[in-house]
Formats: sequence, structure tokens, C-alpha cells
Amino acid sequence: MPILPPSLSRSSRTRHVLACALLALCLPGRLCAADKADIWKLLDSNQGQQAYDQARQSLSTDDPDRDLLVGIAAAQTGRGEEGVTLLKRHLAGHPEHPQNPRARLELGRSYYQIAQLDAAQTEFESVLDTDPPVQVADNVRQALSVIQAEREGQRPKFAAFIEMGLGYDTNINAGVKDALVNLPVFGEIQLNQGSTETEAGIGTLAGGADVNYALRRDLSLFGSARVDGRFHNNHSDLDQIGFTLSGGAGWMADKDQLRGSLLWNGMQLDYQTYRHLIAANGEWSRSLDALTSVGAFGQVGKIDFSGNNTLRNASLYGLGASVTRGFDGETKPVLRLSASYTIEDNLKSRDDLGRDLLGARVEMELRPGQKCSVNAGLNWQQARHRADDPLFGMRRKDTYYALDLGTGYQLSDTWAARAEVQYARNDSNLALYEYDRTSVMLKLRWDFR
Repeated sequence: MPILPPSLSRSSRTRHVLACALLALCLPGRLCAADKADIWKLLDSNQGQQAYDQARQSLSTDDPDRDLLVGIAAAQTGRGEEGVTLLKRHLAGHPEHPQNPRARLELGRSYYQIAQLDAAQTEFESVLDTDPPVQVADNVRQALSVIQAEREGQRPKFAAFIEMGLGYDTNINAGVKDALVNLPVFGEIQLNQGSTETEAGIGTLAGGADVNYALRRDLSLFGSARVDGRFHNNHSDLDQIGFTLSGGAGWMADKDQLRGSLLWNGMQLDYQTYRHLIAANGEWSRSLDALTSVGAFGQVGKIDFSGNNTLRNASLYGLGASVTRGFDGETKPVLRLSASYTIEDNLKSRDDLGRDLLGARVEMELRPGQKCSVNAGLNWQQARHRADDPLFGMRRKDTYYALDLGTGYQLSDTWAARAEVQYARNDSNLALYEYDRTSVMLKLRWDFR
């Protein structure tokens, strides 16, 4: 049985299970009374569950070896707290028992299972002080190296990036294609130039930092900060800068992971405050097997606009689910599916500005080479406003589609290049909001870890 719960990442669990398998061979059981020989054989063959059941059933509570045998079996089967209790009691009551080196070894394993690394290290080192056989000493030293590696893994981890991009967008303002549109109530009207599609070269600049700190094996804290800028050639009135701060905690148990966080996001348009969002997020994910995971998330928040747009202030409520499936193959394909439902509940008694949004995304990623990746994705979103527009006398309904393609190449340990192309279209029952756009981007990214 593994010394650690299966809530660890796959690579960590593999390393620790290997160490535990070696520990199981450290000290053979010595000759005991005949009625206990079978239990020792089970323990020495790493059949902890059978040894646990047999020891509890066949040994009386006043047997001097009961705490020892049940405690070792408890350690082998992942019952860390029980192992600590029984083995400490055995060592205190029988300080000269010939199997005490084995007891201390298994006590160290039990401490490790309940994340008491200092106590585990003390017990393992006490085994080394007894000058055990070479094989035993080597295995104990490996266990100590595992503890050291985990301590290093619990240190704060910091990562940062800077990303720059250049490209072209055929419709930077999401404007209609033709200035002459047919609208309810008003009929055919001529729009001004600012409402029709405008193409321009664009540049992007983004940067961010992340920090993660493991309080213990199953609990961590995290935080991040990010700035994203999008700039348009000869159209600075459409320049956008976004700021995001978030932080929270993550908890792992068996195959499940839970994360809770608070998020603040602000956006500037033409270098003036446009809106900001505050939200609380919750996420759950579960690994079904080596290649498949599922997840769900929820969000509650509030979005506030500035200036003349304050009528759009709203509360947000969102739910979503996702499935990720990997496949065997040279290109290591990964398929991701997700769906979400969001309510924008208007806070200014303008239900015509409130919306129900239903969205979905499907994405496939391939890795044709060790340094190369290719991905393709399709987004779909339907937005239904919650009341008739007072100007046009009808309820607005939009359907948005976006197809994106991208490829990336890892130039070095810290530098990566990426090319992206996207086509998007928005259909609406109000011609004023129909548009399509195509954009292409080349990006260069630097990562620091």
C-alpha cells in the first residue's frame, strides 16, 4: 500500500509509492511464536490488509505483540493515525523489544502518511542510528530523500511571464458590414461611420505573475496578477487595458480537487475606466482515470460600468461543466469539452439589458513534436435579453460563433512563439448587432519559473 493518499499528483504518487515499496523490504520479521508467524509472513510479503484483519481477530488485547503487529499492518494499509497510536504505545511499553527498529520504521511511515514530516524524519533517522544492514540503510536514506523533496515542494513557487504580439483585425469595433440597416420601428436607416466595421493593425502586450504555497500535502494557497493590453493602429479610442487580481485556496482529496477564489477584474477603454468585476469562484475537478477528468465550476459576482454605461450594472451568476479526454498516440491528442450558463441580472431595473447566456466550447490539442503544439477550438454562445428593447419594441437575441486555430513552438526553456487565427460571427434578430471579424496574431512569450 502507498505511504501517501492518492490525492497527490501522478508523478508525486509514483515517486512516493516507489519509496514505500522499498521501505516495505527494509526489515524482515524475526522468528516469533508459531501463532504469529503467519502474520509476519503476510507483513513481509506486503499483504497488509490480510495481516491487519488476522492480527485484530487472532491476537488478544493483552498480547504483548498485538500493538506491534496491528500497528505495522495499519501503516502498510494507509491507516496512519492508528499506526502512530499503536506503535507509540508499543515502543513506550516495550523499550527492549527486538522488533523495535521495525516498529520505528513503520512509525516513521505512519507519521509520513499524516503529513508530520519532522516526526517521520526523526523516526527514520533513529533507525539509521542502530547501524542497520546496508540494504535497510539505503532504503531509509531514500525515504529521507523523499521527505526532503516534499519539503522543497512545499516551498512557495513563483512564476511570471511577458507576452508581446502583432497582428491584424478586420473589425476592431465589432461594427456592422453595411451602413444601411433595416431596424424594427425605424425601418431602413443610415449609420454613422463609427458603427461600421473598421480594420486595423493591432499590438498586444501582456504580463503576469503567479505564486503558489503548499500549507500541507492536500492544501495550498495561490494568487495571481495579470495585465493585458490591446492597441490599435490609428484608433487609440478603441485601445483596451485589462487588470486582473485573484487569489484563493485549493484542496485535494483522493482523486478530487477543490478550488475557491476571489477575483477582481478592471477594464479601461481609451485609457478611461470602463467597467470592473468582482466575483467569487468555486471549482471542482476529478480524475476518472489516467486520461480522463471531469469538472464543474460556479461564479457569483457583480459588474459595474462607468459613465453613461452605469445602466448596464448587473449581478452575475454562472455554472459550468467540463470534460477532458486524452488519447494514446504519437501526437498525444487531448479533447476538451465545456458548457456554461450565466445570468446577468440588471441592477437598474432595465431587464432589457439583462441577459441569459448559454455557451459551449470544443477544443482539440495535438503535439506533433516535443516542442510543437497545434490546437483548434470552436465557441458557441447564445444570448437572450430578458425584456423587450424599449427603442425597438422587441427582445434581442444573439448567437455568437468563433473558430480559432493556433500553433506554438518552444524556442528554448524560457522563450516560445505562437501564431493564431480566429474567425468570429455574431448573428442577431436586430441587424444593428450583426457582424463578423477575422484576426491573425503572431506572439512571442517569455516565461520565468
